[in-house]
Amino acid sequence: MTTVLDTRSSGILLHITSLPGKYFSGDLGPEAYDFVKELKSLKQTWWQTLPINPIGLGNSPYSSISSFAGEPILISLEILQKEKLLAPNDLKITVSNNSKRTNYKQSIKFRNKCLTTAFANAKAKQNYFKSKDFLDFCKKQKFWLEDFALFAAIADTYKTLDWTMWPDELRDRIPGALKIANEQFEEKVLYNKFVQYHFDKQWQLLQSFAKKNGIKLMGDIPIFISFKSADVWANQSSFLLNKATRAPTFVAGCPPDRFNQDGQLWGNALYNWKAMKSDDFKWWKQRFKRILGQFDAIRLDHFIGFYRFWAIPQGATTAKSGKWRMAMGDEFFTSISKSFKNMPFLAEDLGAVTPAIRALRDKFTFPGMKVIQFGYGNDGESLVHRPCNITKTSVVYTGTHDNDNAIGWYKDLKKQKTLTFKNAEADLGSSSKDINWRLISMAMHSQAHIAIAPMQDILGLDSKDRMNVPGIPEGNWGWRMEPKSIHKETSERLSRLTELTSRG
Repeated sequence: MTTVLDTRSSGILLHITSLPGKYFSGDLGPEAYDFVKELKSLKQTWWQTLPINPIGLGNSPYSSISSFAGEPILISLEILQKEKLLAPNDLKITVSNNSKRTNYKQSIKFRNKCLTTAFANAKAKQNYFKSKDFLDFCKKQKFWLEDFALFAAIADTYKTLDWTMWPDELRDRIPGALKIANEQFEEKVLYNKFVQYHFDKQWQLLQSFAKKNGIKLMGDIPIFISFKSADVWANQSSFLLNKATRAPTFVAGCPPDRFNQDGQLWGNALYNWKAMKSDDFKWWKQRFKRILGQFDAIRLDHFIGFYRFWAIPQGATTAKSGKWRMAMGDEFFTSISKSFKNMPFLAEDLGAVTPAIRALRDKFTFPGMKVIQFGYGNDGESLVHRPCNITKTSVVYTGTHDNDNAIGWYKDLKKQKTLTFKNAEADLGSSSKDINWRLISMAMHSQAHIAIAPMQDILGLDSKDRMNVPGIPEGNWGWRMEPKSIHKETSERLSRLTELTSRG
C-alpha cells in the first residue's frame, strides 16, 4: 500500500507549544504560520508535532482527558481578537513572560480567562450559536463532542476528573441522569463546545495554509488512554474495568529491563479487545477518522501494544507483577484497512520488538522508526538503527522527543566512556562540536524515505533544552524556540543538505 510516507523527503519535529508567542506558550496563531513558511524556505516537507489533545498530568500531551478534543491553550487569542470576540485590553499581560519556556500554569490561567470572555461576547451576539458553521461542527463531531462536553462540565462541577467519584447515576451513565445533567450544566456544556469549535476552526485554517505551501503535517496518536478521561467514561465496556466499582482491573506499563529493574508503571486504562471486536472496533475507527482529518500521516505510539501489552494489577506499586496479554493486532488492522483505503501510519516500534511484531508491522506495510542515537550499542536492537542498515521503509530520526538532544547525548556518552561511546567515536569522531549536523547528515543520506530532526538538533542545542526526560514526572514539555532563532547559516546549511540528498 503506497502512502505519503513512501516519498523521499524530510522534516522537523516541533510541538506547537514550543513555538514562540506572547501568551506563555506557542499556539495556532501567527507564529505557526511563520513556521510553515520557514519550513518551505528550508525545503522541508514535514512538520511533525506531539499529540494536540488536552494535556494531562505533568503537562504531558500523552496523558489526556480526551483522544478527540483539542488542547485549549493552543487556541490563538490573536485570531479570536480578529474575530472581534476579544478586545485589545483583554490581551494585556501583567506578569513576566519567559519566552524560553512554556509556562503552563500562567498559560492555562490567562487563556481560560480570555476564552471565558470570548464565550460571553459570543453569547451577546445575536444567533451566534445558531450559525451554520457552529451547528455543522457540532453535528459533524457529535460522536465525541457530546460526551466530552458533558464530561468536562461534570468534572468541573464536582472538581474531579475521577468519574468513579461522581454520583452513581452519572458514573454509570444512566440515560435519564445524563439528560438532567445536560440541562443542569447547559452553560458549561455549551462553553466546552465553543472552545472545541474554535480549536477545530483554527486547526483547519492552519492545515489549509500548510497544504498550500507544500507542507505535510504528521501527528501522534498515543496508544493508551488516561483512565480519567471522557473516552473511558463514555465507552466503559471497551476497557478492562471492575463491573461494580468501574475502577481499572489492570493498568498499562512495561516490564523490568536493563534500564529500569522495576519496569514502568504508566497507569493508563487497558483495552478490552474482545469487547472492541464485537462492535468492529467502532471507537478506534472514530478515533482514526478524527485524526486523519487533521493530519497527513500518523505516528502510532507504542506500536508493540497492538500486538501485546503489559497488564499490571490495579494497586501494584511497581510493574514487576505485570504479565503479557495479547491484543488483536492482525484482526484490528485488517478491519481498519477495510474502512480506510489510505493508512499513512508510522509504527513507533522502538524497544524489544519480536519477530511477530515486525511481521504485524510489515504485513500492513507500515514504516518503522529508526533513531541514529540508538545505533551505537553492541546488541541486536542497536544494529537496525545503524545508518548502514536503515531501509527505505523507515522514518529515521536523529533523536525523538524522549531523547537527549544530539549535542547533550554525545557529551554524556563521552563522560561515560562506555563501549557505546567507543563505537560512536569511531564513526563520529571525538569532538561534540557539530555532532548535531553529523547526525542530521547521516539521517538525510540514509535510504529511509523520510528523515526527521527535532528542532533542537537543527539549532544545535544541548541537554538543558531537551523536551522530555522519561520517568521524571515534572519539568518536562516546556522547551520553546526563541523568535528568529534559525539564522541564515543554519537555513542555508539545511536547505543545501536537503537538496544534496534529494529530499527537497
